[in-house]
Amino acid sequence: MINYSVEKTKESIDFITFNIHDKLEITFANIGASIFEIKFSDCAGNLENIVLTPNSRQYWIENRTFSGSIIGPLAGRYEINDTSLEVNRPPYHFHGGNTGYDKKIWDFEINELPYETQLIFTLNDLENHLKVKVIYSINQHLQLKMAISAIATKKTHFNPTNHIYFNLSGNNQDTVESHTLYLSSNQYFVENTEKVIIGSSKITKDDILDFSDLDGKSLKNLSTFDGLDTTFSLGKKKVGIISHPQSGRAVKINTTLPAAVVFTLNQPQIHFENKPKYSGITFETQYPANNLEKVMLKAGEEYFSETTYSFLNLKDKKMDGNSCNLI
Repeated sequence: MINYSVEKTKESIDFITFNIHDKLEITFANIGASIFEIKFSDCAGNLENIVLTPNSRQYWIENRTFSGSIIGPLAGRYEINDTSLEVNRPPYHFHGGNTGYDKKIWDFEINELPYETQLIFTLNDLENHLKVKVIYSINQHLQLKMAISAIATKKTHFNPTNHIYFNLSGNNQDTVESHTLYLSSNQYFVENTEKVIIGSSKITKDDILDFSDLDGKSLKNLSTFDGLDTTFSLGKKKVGIISHPQSGRAVKINTTLPAAVVFTLNQPQIHFENKPKYSGITFETQYPANNLEKVMLKAGEEYFSETTYSFLNLKDKKMDGNSCNLI
């Protein structure tokens, strides 16, 4: 059974919490159609927060970041070439502008189905000629599905994502250097010095950006190349896996989208109440940024994408002190 509760604040921001057998607890917020917090049990049954979240909800409301929110209508950086896009990071458009989806209060409803519970967010974006829906579905298999759909009422552009920062250790004062990463990718997108995509390049075996080993590649050497802030093509499989061997936690991410931005928070994070460098890792599924033709919608045209987060405990493990190690 999936239990849920709704808590309202004086700022008209609602927090909606779902709990599955005390193994997985996810709290959403109607500002930004956000995933505010995810608590997931480790191999010893300890339920801890595994995403980067400020310690207080009020701090999060007053110090908004992109974390956990829907970014749109356009995620990433875009060169401005005779379009109506806002230049909010001169000379570029960035992450939906100063009034992007992460700052909007969305309408929502809860739909209880036999095999899953849905949290449905809707937004009528008159400015960008879009009617947008985000459906988060939670099931007994400890999966969170995020389906984003939209219909254009006029020619426009649409390339949203979600900006969750994971830290599976359960202690977000730790870093993700203790994590491993797998990506079904053999290609990344080349950027200029201002992080705007200008091309692509193949990833060779044992390249620093090669995360194709199914067992995962350790992130312990992040500091040797200043961390990850890279758009990867996800190939045919469209899969990524983030794992933390010590706690036994892993998150498998499947998507219908062709690419993902992987970013490891490469600076200390003041807006997260002074979290350290490399304290979180994102897996932002989307179309590669800076290609407006690729993400254009005509009047009446529809957009749909789905990304599934599967929360896993590593199998065949033994307890060794406070650690969960693979046998």
